[in-house]
Amino acid sequence: MMLGYLLARAGVEVTVLEKHADFFRDFRGDTIHPATTDVLAELGLLEEFLLCRRPEPPG
Repeated sequence: MMLGYLLARAGVEVTVLEKHADFFRDFRGDTIHPATTDVLAELGLLEEFLLCRRPEPPG
């Protein structure tokens, strides 16, 4: 997905294909490490990404 995004941003026509007909939303983890936020910031995506975050659970 990220490669498709970067290629499209560079002006390359891209088609991303999904292997499965549905999107199985199984748990994949809930931690975003600082290095990941650094990359998102470099790509200009961090602010939009942070708007999508869920509130932290209490405790």
